[in-house]
Amino acid sequence: MKMGKCEYCGSDVDLPFVCRYCGASLCVDHRLPERHDCPNLFRARPPEAGFERPLPRSVSQRRLSIGSLTRREFRDIIVAWVALSFCFSTAYLSRPHLFPFYFMVSLVTLGLGFIAHELTHRSLAGRYGCAAEFRAWPMGLLLALTFALISGGRFVFAAPGAVYVGPKTIGYGGPTRREIGLISLGGPLSNSLIGIGFLGLSPIPGIIGLIGAVGFRANIWLAAFNLIPSGMMDGHKVFSLSPKVWAASAIPVWAITIASYLH
Repeated sequence: MKMGKCEYCGSDVDLPFVCRYCGASLCVDHRLPERHDCPNLFRARPPEAGFERPLPRSVSQRRLSIGSLTRREFRDIIVAWVALSFCFSTAYLSRPHLFPFYFMVSLVTLGLGFIAHELTHRSLAGRYGCAAEFRAWPMGLLLALTFALISGGRFVFAAPGAVYVGPKTIGYGGPTRREIGLISLGGPLSNSLIGIGFLGLSPIPGIIGLIGAVGFRANIWLAAFNLIPSGMMDGHKVFSLSPKVWAASAIPVWAITIASYLH
């Protein structure tokens, strides 16, 4: 009999259900798309009569700009940002005189990468005329804290939440498979670019170089982790779009990540 775990709540299941819309393995309580915050929930909705009208760009930008973050989104982003920053600083918990400093460095370097990652998803979804909103994932936050504390900060489950993309705000239907793949690729790509920027600071002596080194490792880890081609990760959606595109983006990032942690 096939054994597994529910990707939403983490409970053990003898025979997991597989969501036909996002591919996640789930327990009986969370098998329905609306019960596990399925990112492709719009596909489960019955088609509506009519035709799809193009979304005026001005309307898309006005509704989905950074300034249009809802109160819940703002709260969830702050919670996830602080939690991830703590996770990346746990290696210094045993040294109380260093922990506050490295926690502040993580808030800056990881915060820039994490917020850019999620807002890139959101911005691209808006460009394609879709509603999008960031939601924290309580189980992901718990897993991030648990793995970070157990491993002493050497492994961080960097999935405290996600941007959920819904139907188009005007007209009918949702994003195409190509659009979903590009929206998903945008987040890890932003982390890779930010990581390269921080890498350029690392040779500078003193605190600037330290910030550069920490920022590079944090952002390249975010990119590598999110490119895992499994479950509800960005990598799964990119792989579904094109295995070649996924390989071209994931393999170099993973190689750099491994090299940076072995260095």
